[in-house]
Amino acid sequence: MKVLNASVLSVLLYGLETWTMTKADVMTLDTFQMYALRAILDVSSLQRLRNTDIREVCYRQSTIDNTIRLRRLCWLGHVALMPEGRLCGSIWHNPKPSGWHCMRNASKCTWDSTIQKDLSFLKSSYGSVNWHNNSTSIIKDLASDWVQCQRILRGQATADVT
Repeated sequence: MKVLNASVLSVLLYGLETWTMTKADVMTLDTFQMYALRAILDVSSLQRLRNTDIREVCYRQSTIDNTIRLRRLCWLGHVALMPEGRLCGSIWHNPKPSGWHCMRNASKCTWDSTIQKDLSFLKSSYGSVNWHNNSTSIIKDLASDWVQCQRILRGQATADVT
């Protein structure tokens, strides 16, 4: 498990904080992770064990989707605290130009919309109305209080595994 987490998954998921992924991409990564976990346990897919049971046996291994969400939210905290002079910070802080349009065949999923989906569990803490109007300031407050941010993210991670 240590080799899988330290070597294989870290290389596989390198830089995923900036990706916008489709459901098919996540399913492909999840399939690979389950293949690796079954190979470690020497369990065939014909033995009909549930993926949740295999994850539990493998030290409560998190799903790929949850891992991606947590890493993306950690990256968001770094970006939120960046000064506007840095490229990542300036892209996130500045709104999209009014005359800007996507190409016809381009994906409609943006990093910002993906982050909004990832943050949906925080909306209940602040209320939907306040979240919509003050989401940037709430994100900056959470990012500046690292202990509170980690507590929320770890709580979400354990809630998704159980």
